[in-house]
Amino acid sequence: AAAAAAAEEEATDAAQRRRAPSKTLLGLDCGWSSIPHPAKADRGGEDAHVVCRSGGATFSAVLDGVGGWAELGIDPALYSRTLAARLAAEFAEMAKAETTKAAAHPNGRKEAWAQERPLLEILQKAYGYMEELELAGSCTACLSLLLPNGQLHCLNLGDSGLHVIRAGESIFRTVEQQHYFN
Repeated sequence: AAAAAAAEEEATDAAQRRRAPSKTLLGLDCGWSSIPHPAKADRGGEDAHVVCRSGGATFSAVLDGVGGWAELGIDPALYSRTLAARLAAEFAEMAKAETTKAAAHPNGRKEAWAQERPLLEILQKAYGYMEELELAGSCTACLSLLLPNGQLHCLNLGDSGLHVIRAGESIFRTVEQQHYFN
């Protein structure tokens, strides 16, 4: 009975440590579920997502394709999926550059990345690529970047959103933006 009580206490302590903010261990839990409208199921829906890890950083993006483009004969999924792939490529390039800088630093640099707004830079470069392609379409963009030093960057464009939950409570949430519903 004493061993069972000790094991239960140890399990409870471990669960509390997982929920409590930590100064040394950071994590980013990402979830994704896509259940397309039955009329869009054969195409897999209109949305895209990406989760990448590199150089100790974790990048994620959720892109919600604007369905109104379908009325013009344009596949909304093509835009969101192409942009997701380009965002991943831009993140990988930025992470590689930051890893190279950190390796050259005498103490193995752990502070914030050089860019003040890395997600804005990633999105702007990816959007520039989309403009070069002249691909018709549009989508929302909800991006996050957890850096090795614990900084979390968020960027939300459109009616999607992001919550930061700590110890079971939402401590931050982005504000959705909507001009009009398609």
